[in-house]
Amino acid sequence: MNKAVIYARYSPGGNQTSQSIEGQLKVCRDFANREGYHIMGEYTDQKLTGKTADKRPDFQRMIADSARRRWDYVIVYQLDRFSRNKYDNAIYKEKLKRNGVKVISAMERVNTEDASGILMETMLEGMAAYYSQELSQKIQRGRAINASKHLSLGSNPGLGFKVVDKQIVVDDTNAHHVVRVFEMYANGATMLEIIKYLNDMGARTSHGRPFTNNSLCTILRNKRYAGIYSYKGVDTPDALPRIVPQSLFDQVQKRLVENIGAGGRGKAVEDYILSGKLFCGHCLIPMTGTSGTGKSGKLYSYYKEKNKGCKNLTVTKDKIEDKVIEVVRDMLTEDNQRVIAREISTLCKQEQDNPNLKRLQRLLKENSKQKTNLLESLKVGKASVTAANYVFGEIDRLEKEAAELEKQTTLEEDRYYGLDEVDIMYFLSHLKNGNPSDLEYRKLLVHAMVNSVYVYIGDDGGHKATVIFNVNNQPPVQVDVSLLDEIRDNGGSYTSLLSPPF
Repeated sequence: MNKAVIYARYSPGGNQTSQSIEGQLKVCRDFANREGYHIMGEYTDQKLTGKTADKRPDFQRMIADSARRRWDYVIVYQLDRFSRNKYDNAIYKEKLKRNGVKVISAMERVNTEDASGILMETMLEGMAAYYSQELSQKIQRGRAINASKHLSLGSNPGLGFKVVDKQIVVDDTNAHHVVRVFEMYANGATMLEIIKYLNDMGARTSHGRPFTNNSLCTILRNKRYAGIYSYKGVDTPDALPRIVPQSLFDQVQKRLVENIGAGGRGKAVEDYILSGKLFCGHCLIPMTGTSGTGKSGKLYSYYKEKNKGCKNLTVTKDKIEDKVIEVVRDMLTEDNQRVIAREISTLCKQEQDNPNLKRLQRLLKENSKQKTNLLESLKVGKASVTAANYVFGEIDRLEKEAAELEKQTTLEEDRYYGLDEVDIMYFLSHLKNGNPSDLEYRKLLVHAMVNSVYVYIGDDGGHKATVIFNVNNQPPVQVDVSLLDEIRDNGGSYTSLLSPPF
């Protein structure tokens, strides 16, 4: 059964009360029961606007909890309960997506088959990812400046160190534990013996916890204890105060390799940027990223279809990904950028022109007309006191009704995601001119622009691919290239890829 949590929120003002929360929860629970979702928990924010996601405590707790990957969906009453701020909406949906979590609405059915709708959503997410990446780059620049001065970057300095005015200095109260650990291990003590010694002595890790095998390994491998400052793979010797002599540190590293071996080190994790978008063009089953080692020991990465009863398609990872990136960049001409920007802007305006908003506007108009008629009735002839009181009572009722209708209209209008064509063009120009070798850029380009890629065997026996964009009215793009590569250790060669019109 699909695991999910519920998020509910009601805004300050109006007639929204805690009953609004209960109503949302009831609808979401009924939806979950009907659709087969198992509810793992509920998050609620009361009297908090949807425009300030950073100030909603339970919302932030839900985002943080998603990293534990205990559930796969967030169910909301309507999508505006998640956020009414378009950038918050995109940013936090992207954070959830990275944790394998999807937001679904109990009251709304989003047509995921509509390419234009997908384009608008992915463009919002893509723009959010770009601005987030831009912010990240600014942070990284600040970190690089601090690193050049060998200052603390905010992380835990490790047992035996402390941070004073951003300077990493020796913590005399715990440094002797570090020296003892290195000496014991160098003299032949086992990991279990050292852990028992430390815990029996009442020593604790830099996080204040008892020692374990992992925490001890972290200490024994930490270059800082030999006075080395590391940042992004670059080591600077004698940049920090030394706790253990270099000779002792080297002796420990040698024994670690002998006892633990290189096999214990983690293997590099490949990023398959076409995962979920690459399909076999014959059986339409997704192709999955995998890797294998050839006879020469070289690691090969490729996409392979799961359906053994089909063509057993296999395509080289780098070749198919490079070609898709090339096709998308070629498609993003200035004219096409204008087409895309115009289409998204039009979609945003269409979002505002929705039936519920029209209904509310009609009711407001009828309300105004009724008030006008009542006021006119007082001008005609002499009305009795009873009649006048009735008219004034009705006018008062209509004014309260109008106030509520205006609030609902404002809420409905706030759901309109207004994207300016200039902003979209600016974003698309960055997609066009980014660094094609940068992994994050490649991910963003594929996520924002590519709907799906279908690989199949053509009439000439070679592999061909069709790329489908998240744009409805793009002209056909012909790509003609022959790509040969040995991707299996049996020596078989495959002709990849000819991308026909799409």
